[in-house]
Amino acid sequence: MEFEIPGDKRDLEKRLWKIGDILQTRYKPTEALSYYERALTIREQLVTDLETPKEKRDVEKRLWKIGDILQSRGNHTEALSYYKRALAIREQLVTEFESSWDKQDLLIRLNNVGDILEAQGKYAEAFSYYKRSLAIAEQLAEELKTPVAKQDLTVCLISVGDILEAQGKYAEALSYYEHSSTISEQLSKEVRRPEVKQNLAMSLDRIGDILKKQSRIDEALSYYKRSLTIAEQLSTELWTFSAKQDLSISLHRVGNTLKEQSKIDEALTYYERALSVDTLLARGLETPEATFDVVIDLRNIGMILLQRNEYSKALETYQQALSHCKRLKDTCGTRRYELAHADMLKTVTDLQRKLNDSDGK
Repeated sequence: MEFEIPGDKRDLEKRLWKIGDILQTRYKPTEALSYYERALTIREQLVTDLETPKEKRDVEKRLWKIGDILQSRGNHTEALSYYKRALAIREQLVTEFESSWDKQDLLIRLNNVGDILEAQGKYAEAFSYYKRSLAIAEQLAEELKTPVAKQDLTVCLISVGDILEAQGKYAEALSYYEHSSTISEQLSKEVRRPEVKQNLAMSLDRIGDILKKQSRIDEALSYYKRSLTIAEQLSTELWTFSAKQDLSISLHRVGNTLKEQSKIDEALTYYERALSVDTLLARGLETPEATFDVVIDLRNIGMILLQRNEYSKALETYQQALSHCKRLKDTCGTRRYELAHADMLKTVTDLQRKLNDSDGK
């Protein structure tokens, strides 16, 4: 569909942006992108040096929007080029006006670019963006002393820690995670906001992961349990699917760690609690992924029951898992669920044969 747009170039540019926005709201990103790019070309022809802060911010936002569309389409390299152009303008605004608002926006943008680079495995480049973001966050937390500024700082600390952990620099990563948890813990006493507790739980989990990699299992477990306490609180307070999913992940984390310590009876209680949560989620979300989480829970429980020599209970549990796997295979037909079904079918068949041989003796 083409639009007839009268007027001079500046009017044309504005109309192109507006049409792009309308197409975005109608979930037509490809068409929106073509109008955004045309509008951007006109804007760049009109002004070589953008004169007002508003003009600069407008272009920065548009560049970022184009990057978002390209990113959603999987054009990561092209998206990054737009993001970096947007960052250059935002950095110029920070240099010229030194406003807290521009700085906060810049640190968020830097962190977003870092996230993309980290997902691409470009850790060194991602690290440089995260460190730049962290420097701004530290400055704002010191200057503003507001809960938002402190929370931004905890996020930046976790991001830097994640890169260091991915590079195997566990001791360095641990120091960033611990710094983040200290700030989040203090902040949680000052303000009652779910995001603050979520950031604290995130830091505690990361600390637990590092300690586990360092074979400090008991210490790791204590951090996982502290995180679980927060997940339980948020699940009760928020009653959202997202909060329930976080609770399930936390229960699995504790259960897996106890299993590694051969504390199978304790591990079983956590796996059973996870099954209750995931069953609720599967009914509410009605997605293949949510159903497959139930399969994983049943498999974990079955493995514990086998270790306890409770073969009949284990068989019953695996049969439930097999039923879910068959439904997923039949309705979705993906390779992942076909393999899961085949694996579970073999487990059930082998266990039935073992029980039959035992009864025949």
